[in-house]
Amino acid sequence: MDDLWRAQDRGCSSILVLLDLLVAFNTIDHGILLRHLQGLGVGGTVLRWFSSYLSGCAQLVLARGQRSTPRPPTCGVPQGSVLSPLLFNIYMKLLGEIIRGFRVRYHQYADDTQLFIPTPDHLSDAPSMMSCCLEVVRIWMGRNRLQLSPDKTEWLCLPASRIVQEIPSLVMGGEVLPPVDRACILGVLLDIQLSMEEQVGAITRGAFAQVRLGAATGPAPNIKRTGGANTVKTMLLEWCRAMTRGYEHVDIQNFSTSWKSGMAFCALIHKFFPDAFDYANLDPTNRKDNFTLAFSTAEKYADCAQLLEVDDMVRMSVPDNKCIYTYVQELYRSLVEKGLVKTKKK
Repeated sequence: MDDLWRAQDRGCSSILVLLDLLVAFNTIDHGILLRHLQGLGVGGTVLRWFSSYLSGCAQLVLARGQRSTPRPPTCGVPQGSVLSPLLFNIYMKLLGEIIRGFRVRYHQYADDTQLFIPTPDHLSDAPSMMSCCLEVVRIWMGRNRLQLSPDKTEWLCLPASRIVQEIPSLVMGGEVLPPVDRACILGVLLDIQLSMEEQVGAITRGAFAQVRLGAATGPAPNIKRTGGANTVKTMLLEWCRAMTRGYEHVDIQNFSTSWKSGMAFCALIHKFFPDAFDYANLDPTNRKDNFTLAFSTAEKYADCAQLLEVDDMVRMSVPDNKCIYTYVQELYRSLVEKGLVKTKKK
């Protein structure tokens, strides 16, 4: 952000590219990583330590009670460990040298890489330079077993003035990358005017969402509390499983990651309002559309207050357990009041 503001103060427009890597930590090739360590002067006992850290493990797939044959992994570093981000940065070190060779500035944080070119008010040849850089980056990543996603790679043109300019396109791997008006960088929403209005609005909406969640009263009605809060939560979870059984792309195991794609919300609501939309046409990768459809349908047909913000749900890599639980409670309560859920009388 500071670099972009400084460039704008100097009267320069900027091109900012946000690279997207697919499952980056899982594709680190052990052989290539060890060679990179050797290239940095690591050898002897220390190199053997790293080799030991990466080897001696096995992985398998467990599905429906059946286990696959264990195999030793040849790629990937354990996520969550202190050492893994360091190893990933070492693996990516040569990429920085390649980017600097094109006189392109960059910032790297773990698997997030941003490329940045400030240019005089007229964009001149900056887009073509950036396209050349992106192509070399793509080739380097392919050779190093990293997968760059053109579909999810975003870029912004940040003008120094409000004068309308023709914005060229960037090209990567033969695919044209259209510019976007806003993007999310490490959780911060950035717009082409650098106004921070989107970020402030998101924080404000999040704060109001927490206030509304705090105002939601009590657990779902008519669910017996004899076992305490955990029993109520478990019973509500079992109810969700029962209502969504048989729906594709839905496997409710908790009140967090099981709801990440939005499909669980859609399935639960479709169970009671099957004519509201065609569930078979939904795509689990279209998270924003799924959340929007589910929340708006629940509000329209069940009078269920929209306690969750769609943008907040999309931004969260791991949905908040309490938020999901409170919304499902509210949905259950609304369905009971509509007479769509029958409960046992006390």
